[in-house]
Amino acid sequence: MSRAPNFFVVGAVKSGTTAMCEYLSRHPDVYIPPEKELNFFGSDMDLRVPRQSWDEYLAMYFATAGAETRLGDGSVWYLYTRAAAQEIRQRVPDARIVIMLRQPVEMLYSLHSQLLYNDDEDLTSFQDALSAESARRDGERLPANVTFPEQLHYRAIADYAPQVERYLEVFGSDRVRVILFDDFRRETAQVFRDTLRFLEIDPDFTTELEVINPAKKVRFRPLQNFLLRPPPAVRWIGRKLMPGFHDRNELRRKMLAANAGPQTRSPLDPTIRSDLLDELRPGIRRLEDVLGKDLSSWTQP
Repeated sequence: MSRAPNFFVVGAVKSGTTAMCEYLSRHPDVYIPPEKELNFFGSDMDLRVPRQSWDEYLAMYFATAGAETRLGDGSVWYLYTRAAAQEIRQRVPDARIVIMLRQPVEMLYSLHSQLLYNDDEDLTSFQDALSAESARRDGERLPANVTFPEQLHYRAIADYAPQVERYLEVFGSDRVRVILFDDFRRETAQVFRDTLRFLEIDPDFTTELEVINPAKKVRFRPLQNFLLRPPPAVRWIGRKLMPGFHDRNELRRKMLAANAGPQTRSPLDPTIRSDLLDELRPGIRRLEDVLGKDLSSWTQP
């Protein structure tokens, strides 16, 4: 039977988790599957994909792990889902948890861009997407291609405090590391070393800490939709021609990268930013209490 993961990078979305997982995967004592967003845990979320058994999950993603001491699962929706923390604890009682948090307005604006890129969002205006949140929480006005509706619950996603509290309550503060995106961006090497220490592996390991997962736009939308949501017949042919799951995913990643171009999105309208920040400010203050950290920089207009 395949070994189980013993650490999890659980989110938040658009907060540096892709870069952290990439850097960690290069460490000789770490194995992280080439795929990110495994989404095994979180049974309360409608992922609109067949649920795997525990054995299937381990066989698919961790069968090729070697002698590494740390096996990781990077899935950003584990932070938001109410069920994931307890479900991880039931399977991996001594798991270590890495949480990365970004200023919530910046995170949501970036998330909206990512959802547009993935075709999970059909409202190109960020303000319109925010205005539609209430209806979407009631199952209305959902995009035809959305993979799971919860990712459109923008304000709820940005309410970090109860999400972090769940992990602290389930695992204890000694097994949960919270990283602020601003610190990660400003002092990447130091934050990376501290994370290696948290995982109890050699902190002197070094690697290039390049920018990972920059903002991007789709060059050709029909190809993007085909790659992200191939028809069942194409999936069947792909499995026949290329039986290896990781090989198929690697080919798809390369094709998605070839179909992506750099994007420079205009700054968020100051009025929208100010109004949204006013809504989120109480949650930021609560998070300050949870973390015991000064987050006043997050509340500046």
